Amino acid sequence: MIFVTGGTGLVGSHLLMKLLEKGYTPTAIYRSEDSLDIFKKMELWYQKPKSFFDTINWVKCELHQEAHLKEAMQGAETVFHCAALVSFQAGDQQKLEKANIVGTKTMVDLAITVGVKHFYHVSSTASIGKNKSELINESNQWKKSNRESNYAISKYFAELEVWRGYEEGLNGAIVNPSIVIGPGNWGKSSTSLFMAIDKGLKFYTKGANGFVDVRDVANGIYLAFEKKVNRERILLVGENKTYKDVFSEIASSLGKKPPTIKVGKLASAIAWRLLWVWRLISRKDVAVTKETAHSSNATNFYSNEKSLRLLDIKYHAVSDAIKHTANCFKK
Repeated sequence: MIFVTGGTGLVGSHLLMKLLEKGYTPTAIYRSEDSLDIFKKMELWYQKPKSFFDTINWVKCELHQEAHLKEAMQGAETVFHCAALVSFQAGDQQKLEKANIVGTKTMVDLAITVGVKHFYHVSSTASIGKNKSELINESNQWKKSNRESNYAISKYFAELEVWRGYEEGLNGAIVNPSIVIGPGNWGKSSTSLFMAIDKGLKFYTKGANGFVDVRDVANGIYLAFEKKVNRERILLVGENKTYKDVFSEIASSLGKKPPTIKVGKLASAIAWRLLWVWRLISRKDVAVTKETAHSSNATNFYSNEKSLRLLDIKYHAVSDAIKHTANCFKK
């Protein structure tokens, strides 16, 4: 049996589709009935019959419900842990620790207890140490810094829980996707870019990052499983591109005007401080935070050499990922 967490998220939903296409009947957990609506959209986006996604064995459960989770995991040989909280909001540190660190610890402990053989963990390039002088790869060492986001810190310590699990007998691999481009629940994670640009976003920053098609992330996780890659950390990166280029391509694919106003570090710093005050008053999340202001002006280029070598993966061009996502957004 294959057991999947985070199956209603951007990566998890596409991994479930990949597993179904390969003939597996996975078990997956979900938090609410509303979250399952993503698969109605996927039927349209990927022209799948309704019965296709109905073969998933769904269990209503959350990561902190250990007894229920343990019961649901009985008999599982392979776990794909895709569940995670992504947030760059001030004040969400405890939520991130609970979801990403404690949640991963719970999954690792239960996997060992119920006799799971293989544990595959979806992490992030955010948990990789930075190196400005050359391409960042899997060997870059994490260095504590006041510039690291609470999200990045939580993903780094979540990885440590997985490595502990490998030391205690689990097999498997960790994959670290860069910024994932793909259709999902609009307004969450990277899909918010499409919504913002569709509404007429006029600003861009000077930074650059790695980007990857969500279909390639799902395929990369599956290939690590299929090829029995063991106790390795693998970056999944399609291309390194500037935010300006990505924003412009998204705008073009949506038939909108591209952002034309460059926002530098100073303007970003002013913006997040003003919005931080507004968040205190309104108690609503804001688009620009201290963490997003820093990351969007940083330039981080990542190497995908290891994924090409170990997985023999074929990446979509980021422009193709953007066009695909835009077409799904229009539908």
